[in-house]
Amino acid sequence: MKFIKIIFTIAFLFTVKAYSQTIAPQKISLAQAFELGIKNRYDAQGNKINVDIINNAIQKAEKEWLPDISASPSVRYNTQLQKMIFPDGFGENNQPMTIEMGTKNQTLLSFDLTQNVFKPGISADIKIARNDALLEQEKNNEKTINIKQTIAEAYLNTILKKLQLNLLDSSASRYAQYYKLADDKHKLETLILNDLLKTKLDYESAKVAAQKAAQNYNLAMMQLKYQLNISSEQQIILTDSIESLQKDDVINSDSTNISGRTEIKQLMLQIQSNKLQLRKSRQYFLPTISLVANYTYEFQYDNFDYGKSNTWSPFNYVSLKLSLPLTGNIKNHNTIKEYHLKLEQNNFQLLQKQNDIKYESEKVKTELLNAQTTMQSTKSNLELSTTVYQTQLEQFKLGTLTYSNILDTETSINTAGQNYVESVYNYLIARISYEKANGSL
Repeated sequence: MKFIKIIFTIAFLFTVKAYSQTIAPQKISLAQAFELGIKNRYDAQGNKINVDIINNAIQKAEKEWLPDISASPSVRYNTQLQKMIFPDGFGENNQPMTIEMGTKNQTLLSFDLTQNVFKPGISADIKIARNDALLEQEKNNEKTINIKQTIAEAYLNTILKKLQLNLLDSSASRYAQYYKLADDKHKLETLILNDLLKTKLDYESAKVAAQKAAQNYNLAMMQLKYQLNISSEQQIILTDSIESLQKDDVINSDSTNISGRTEIKQLMLQIQSNKLQLRKSRQYFLPTISLVANYTYEFQYDNFDYGKSNTWSPFNYVSLKLSLPLTGNIKNHNTIKEYHLKLEQNNFQLLQKQNDIKYESEKVKTELLNAQTTMQSTKSNLELSTTVYQTQLEQFKLGTLTYSNILDTETSINTAGQNYVESVYNYLIARISYEKANGSL
């Protein structure tokens, strides 16, 4: 029986593995990576709830206009009734007398209604809540931009690691050619053993470097899948490349969209919030007017015989209530001063942030242009060194060039490759910074 279970378990594992291998790779562009990451990531989903919380606060503030209706039933039993004293000479009595007034059981069924007719704080709170909702939305936009930046860095880093892998694979292929040619020459006894071993050592070193590059690429791909919150088993193909990203017209204008930056929008909304708070504070001296109504059904009797109809009696009233703060206005003076100071502080913050963004946009634009030019130059150098390599490889085959001479060319190719990778890295970083600075990320 145990053996059968083992067989079924092994068969199940093979089935799962076979199924996982049949899943088609998913092609993902950088734009699709943004969409997928925002959809899958838990922090992005949690950030959206903050907006829902603020929208709920708006509904809560709007419901403050609803009347306050309450029911207050009560049962009171007087163990000793209050006595009323009548002085002498009252009626026909020559002596003071006392009379117990009331009944032992007093039951009340009361309904109270309070409806605000005018309360300046409610209208102000609704406007503040709506402004806070816009502010929270902008904060969520900022968090989304930061998430997209993290995804972009992971995506572009994977492209970079793929480029490094391709360059080192090419290097390993070249060293494989050197080793094969050296081996053929050694067999023809035109190359000594020491030179053959040296080509083999260089070839093995190149393979190790390529293996490390492959490992780095796999780690970069794993990091990207983590940022997208997808299964590590899911195979993905990145459709964007260095060439396709270069073709994008990312530098679209000389002007900087300062007002479109979420930091500016947040400061503007913060200024609006403080203005509303200031307006609310200035309205503090206004009275609150409310309509109060009461309806009560009263039962009075010596016992709890609620069935006696003649012992129940209703009464009700309607009143208009006015509440005017007195000493609170003295304290409110400091609140008004506080929001004046906050508004002054916000204006300075806004001016500084505008200067920061203007400088940042000009800086990242220059860095992107420089990085793009450098990348094109290093790419040309890499292509040129590859052409030189092809020429000298033919000379090495003919025996007119020694292995040490061709190693100088190989060093030039590797240096050009490293310079190209570094320039690509600088370009990708500058591209992300530029898109974020101009609000296009």
